[in-house]
Amino acid sequence: DERFFGDLLIPALELELPEIGTRSPNLSAFLPAPIYKFPSFRYNSRMKRFWILLYGWLLNPALNALVFFMIDPSYDNLSYIGNTLHHPLFLWIWAVSSVIGMYWFSKSIWNRYHISYQKFLHLFICAGMPLSCVVPYDPGLPGWVNDIHVWLAIVCVCAFMLEWIVTFFQPVFTLSKAYRQLGFSLMTVFALSFLCLTSAGHVNALCEMAFSVGVNVVLAWSLVREP
Repeated sequence: DERFFGDLLIPALELELPEIGTRSPNLSAFLPAPIYKFPSFRYNSRMKRFWILLYGWLLNPALNALVFFMIDPSYDNLSYIGNTLHHPLFLWIWAVSSVIGMYWFSKSIWNRYHISYQKFLHLFICAGMPLSCVVPYDPGLPGWVNDIHVWLAIVCVCAFMLEWIVTFFQPVFTLSKAYRQLGFSLMTVFALSFLCLTSAGHVNALCEMAFSVGVNVVLAWSLVREP
């Protein structure tokens, strides 16, 4: 199309050649934007930042802090509160509180950096965590019921970590310093949670709380900061 090429050539022809000893004209307008430049994040308003940090840094940690007044977190786990101490509502609220940030913060960050992910799979993984808390665990129940409770939680938590680890092998991990910092912070949370698990020899509340609080704190901070 002659009109199309003409529109491209006119700005270039109108450029005046610089005189000797003067600075060259700015040609940045004719160059494509670098691929490592990410758009400003839409969640940068003060009110949205406030609610994100309120949830990730205050409400969810405060709910986890209540566990210290109910059980010995170094030995017992959250399922003990729901099934043995007969507080299933608290267990379910804790699970939902943990998962809200893991689901919404994760998908918002991935959309921010244009990272492809399986939306339905991510929803299923996050929904499976509180669903495992609904399944009762008791020695008097059939073994397969207890197995569903345990393995549904284990599979969903491991799948969530794998979702994030896979993104660390994408180009954005090397192109964005902010995303690398996010990745290193998340891996630290994963490692600390695993350390709490191995030190007790089983899943304890410290492991569950470290994962719940740590992941939400890291994702909330990454969500409100500029890329």
